[in-house]
Amino acid sequence: MERTFSPSEILEYCSKKWFDNPAGISALDLAQHFQITNEAAMRIFESLNELEYGTLNRNVKLYSAHFNPKNVSKSLNFKEEITHIFFPSSKVLATYYEKLGLLRQNIPEYEKRLKLGAGQVNQAYFEEEVLRKYFNHPEKYEVEDSESGGSVLSRGEEIPYIWVRYSKRKLVNGNIVVGAIYKDLAAMSDTDQKYWASYEVKEAKFVEYEKDEAYQRFVKNQFYGEFADYVDPIADISCFLRKINEIAGITIFRQTRNSLVKPPVENTFESFCDSCSELDKLFANGNIDGKNLKNWILQKGWGTESDFICPDKKHPEITSRQMMKLLECKVCGTTALSDLMKECSDYRQQKAHCVDVSSETTSSYSQKFYDLCKRICEAGETLESKIKETSGAQKNG
Repeated sequence: MERTFSPSEILEYCSKKWFDNPAGISALDLAQHFQITNEAAMRIFESLNELEYGTLNRNVKLYSAHFNPKNVSKSLNFKEEITHIFFPSSKVLATYYEKLGLLRQNIPEYEKRLKLGAGQVNQAYFEEEVLRKYFNHPEKYEVEDSESGGSVLSRGEEIPYIWVRYSKRKLVNGNIVVGAIYKDLAAMSDTDQKYWASYEVKEAKFVEYEKDEAYQRFVKNQFYGEFADYVDPIADISCFLRKINEIAGITIFRQTRNSLVKPPVENTFESFCDSCSELDKLFANGNIDGKNLKNWILQKGWGTESDFICPDKKHPEITSRQMMKLLECKVCGTTALSDLMKECSDYRQQKAHCVDVSSETTSSYSQKFYDLCKRICEAGETLESKIKETSGAQKNG
């Protein structure tokens, strides 16, 4: 005669299993614990599903491993099993969370949500400012950031461990929020979980998935395992600066990368200007080797000595930045990159002089910054291409 069990007996066992590891419970586990057959356990799960105590993944193929404890050197014997996977409902989990005393244990916020039924790969969403702590302390945290998202990893044993992958998603009002999956959030320290919770966006209206290309790349990469090349215009700027150095065969840009260049972590004009200020350092007079640049322009025949004379006579020679504009004008016939460099510099100056921008209507300053970086990349890549093209024509000539 088949042994019978009360629903509460089964649900308490399943809830305990879930609290230990927030994942589905297989009928094989149930069968082993209650010493019944897999088929009997499957029927129990089916009845619980009918009573709406949880949901089922039916007829899942699993493999159980068997070995002889008296002869451990013998290879494992794997057996294919067809079974059900049961997921207790949020209502059931909430009942046993209180009944088993977990409510009194002060479990950290996102670990608690997992125990109460939040999906491990579901996301909670936060203001972009949540990343400020990590951007501001590169000595403590390794941050990889892009327009689609990125990750934060703690450095060293002295720092509370954190490894969180995050997305960036557009809202219908134009703002951008940071999304992090519950599994990563729950693995943080209690302090970090409280920190993230303080920036959580409780209600968010997203743009349609099909219209958010950056977020699509994150989803395809993280959830579907597809190769998705994240758009990182900050890294692309460093790339074209290195390539110009390589083409010239000399150092034009002394530094091709500034690790402090990050998108704004507050949705404010001031934070945007801070980002532009760090970016501007890559195009500053001090970072462009004017002597090398002048010699290269003269050697290539893209200019004459008179081109380098300062028009206002206040200085004997134009600045290194003006030499870059001269190069672009001679090679490309435009000054797109130089104009964008000036735009970036102007934002830095506005911050330095406390310019009032109360009339600003920008929805997302991080998106504005990324768009500026993209335009700089496009202009820089055009310059790089024209230099190659012109140099090739000179060789062939």
